[in-house]
Amino acid sequence: MESIRDIALRRLKAHQLGSVSQASLVLFSAQQFFHHHFTEEPNVVKPLKLQNAVLWVGVQNASVAQEVRGISQKLVRELQSRYGEKTVQRLQTKDLTVS
Repeated sequence: MESIRDIALRRLKAHQLGSVSQASLVLFSAQQFFHHHFTEEPNVVKPLKLQNAVLWVGVQNASVAQEVRGISQKLVRELQSRYGEKTVQRLQTKDLTVS
């Protein structure tokens, strides 16, 4: 059975919906990735935005930021294989507790 993400990606490519729609798909895929890796505490990390090929990820604390940096290359490679190499070049963390 085809996943919702694959269906959305196929339709995006077919209709050329643009960068905003692709960014939404990237954020959704990143959220799924983090949910899989942070099963005990799914709210400690949250994809925030995709800007200039940088995926900004909010983290709850420094230890989570360190863990996210440890798996960032795996996530970036996965997103590049789905959405193209130029879509996401790197990941940047931001503290969720700072206003």
